[in-house]
Amino acid sequence: MAYRGGNNFQGLDSWQTASAEDASSVSKNVTFVAEDDLRLAGESVEDAELVGTAVAIITEDIDGNLRNPNTPQMGAHEAIAAGPAEFILVEGFENFDEWPAGWERTNARLFSDELAHDGEGGNTEGNYLGTDVLGNTTGVVSPVIKDPGTLTFWVSTYSNDSGMDLLVQVSADGILWNTVASYSAVPGGGGDFSFQWTQKTVNIQLPGFYRVRWITDGPVAEGFFIDDISVTQGTVVNIEPVLTELPGRVEMDQNYPNPFNPETVIRFRLNETVPVRLEVFTITGQRVQTLVSGLRKAGVHSVRFDGASLASGVYIYRLMAGGDVLTRKLTLIK
Repeated sequence: MAYRGGNNFQGLDSWQTASAEDASSVSKNVTFVAEDDLRLAGESVEDAELVGTAVAIITEDIDGNLRNPNTPQMGAHEAIAAGPAEFILVEGFENFDEWPAGWERTNARLFSDELAHDGEGGNTEGNYLGTDVLGNTTGVVSPVIKDPGTLTFWVSTYSNDSGMDLLVQVSADGILWNTVASYSAVPGGGGDFSFQWTQKTVNIQLPGFYRVRWITDGPVAEGFFIDDISVTQGTVVNIEPVLTELPGRVEMDQNYPNPFNPETVIRFRLNETVPVRLEVFTITGQRVQTLVSGLRKAGVHSVRFDGASLASGVYIYRLMAGGDVLTRKLTLIK
């Protein structure tokens, strides 16, 4: 119920119609942690109707706890996770009629036929990602993943005569990629994977926001396919990070999102109160903006950088805190 301009509104529908506000809100019974703790609990934590709108520059809830960058919950508070939890990025890609949003590709497409993975290593009718573009480097890139821990996926080839090297890589900025696993398909059905769906597990264990890429190392004779991808998060989410007490220890994350347009967030951590200076430079060393200049307390700090007035390109951001100096690259694309 709402009251506005001398009028009472019974229910969310009448309020939305009269005010043209709260278009993304829903009205339903939910479970809270307690009467004085309005964080979602129980089945409400996984309720798809209570998924909010992801906003790249909003990385924390009202308590300063990290939000899920893909599927945040509605409300000022987020749920408190009990511990590391596995979540499926896409289960079989069955909900897509075309290439899924948030995923990137190079010579790849969405397949829909009887060769999809059935969940147990066999085939069934369904959807999956892959390529049948011959003689070209091919790749598939996941959406952003928060604190990737253990990656699990199923992979297969076009036929047992296929031969290729498949790399699994991770990147915080979409520019520099680090290989965390590699697999070879050998003509004749040998090697690490073949026509039969094979499950692979990769231990990543990285704090921060990353994307995962599957890419062939050079041209391929025939295609590769992936399905049923899951990630176990390597750290507890939505709990204030505990800072390791190491004298002089300063940490700075890769900005998120990256690439960005026009705003991005830079997060850094201090274990003591020190003078801090955070600046952004062109690739040639010209300073374009000072984001922080002054004393900052121990803890986690987030700073928003607006590149609306700058040209597209690669920039450097540098953090000077106490006696430590850290630098990273960020990419502005307009």
